[in-house]
Amino acid sequence: MLKLFPLGLLLLVVFSCKKESSSTNGSITLTGNVTGFADSTWIFLRQGDTAKDSARIVGGKFLMTIALPDSVPAVQMLLHTKDYSAYRFLWVEHNDLVVEGEKTKFRQAHVTGSVLETDSESLQKHLSVFDERGDSLMTLLRTPQHDTTGIGAKMRKTRHEREQAEIQFLRDHPASLVSAYVLSVMGSTYGRETTAELFNGFTAPLKQSQFGKEIERYLRLAREINVGGKFADFEMADSAGNKHKLSDLHAKVVLLEFWASWCGPCRQENPNLVKTYKEFKDKGFAILGVSLDDKRKYWLDAIKKDSLPWMHVSDLLGRNNEAALIYGVNGIPENFLIGEDGTILASSLRGEGLRTRLKELLH
Repeated sequence: MLKLFPLGLLLLVVFSCKKESSSTNGSITLTGNVTGFADSTWIFLRQGDTAKDSARIVGGKFLMTIALPDSVPAVQMLLHTKDYSAYRFLWVEHNDLVVEGEKTKFRQAHVTGSVLETDSESLQKHLSVFDERGDSLMTLLRTPQHDTTGIGAKMRKTRHEREQAEIQFLRDHPASLVSAYVLSVMGSTYGRETTAELFNGFTAPLKQSQFGKEIERYLRLAREINVGGKFADFEMADSAGNKHKLSDLHAKVVLLEFWASWCGPCRQENPNLVKTYKEFKDKGFAILGVSLDDKRKYWLDAIKKDSLPWMHVSDLLGRNNEAALIYGVNGIPENFLIGEDGTILASSLRGEGLRTRLKELLH
């Protein structure tokens, strides 16, 4: 399952809070002092889908110029090589920046000139011990002949400890916009109760920022969705702009399927889902596909390429999709199997697991 932290979702982040500007005319320089790159290697700076600048690395150095309007206090951009073998997200504010690092560890390159980068690096350092432990456990899990007994439990324990450490960082930094950014992304993972507690502890400017508004929206929409409980209805438009409610699907069993064109595991699962749909659709099985795309073309192209014959809806808000917030979706593919009486019968069913459950329900 892909956590809702895909590349495209991290590329563009703009704050609505104000800060003092030290640059002139919105022009900021980005200086690179790096090692391990061959001379004349191209490096690019990207904001969302837009290329902002590019330069050749010569003698371990490069220089870029970033145009950042005074009306935009801060933005997150991506610095990367052509093939993305080396990349680094960085916060750009109205100050000149310096990036120092080596090719093999470029994601950990040190960035100076940004207060938000200082906070972000502090958080990553805070979490690095858990990431290193998780990487070591994954290596052991993949090692032939290694006794894997208990590794799964250790990995779950490490993930839980990492999450708790991250939450503590947010508690300790209630005025940092990095905290608001993290919570806006991770809120559905932490759950509504923890997210509300953290959000209530934030300063007023954080609550009023773009991220604060996103968190507030999640808290307003999120429902307690559990297997054995009742489904939550919602309305969303299809590709033609026609609105549909989940409750409009009159079938014995409905699969509410969350996916996206950019989600590799989703696309890999689609052939299995198509096969299962064709087998059970005449027995009272229906699917409502909810896309977490933010680009209409990519969404529709994926439906056509994967030959997905069921109903599809999307509000094209990416990870902020309203239905995903209601259902607390923090990774895709994800789904909920709903009975005719509105009871949620199961979740996260894949492949043969879904087929087996449908055979039990639709015999």
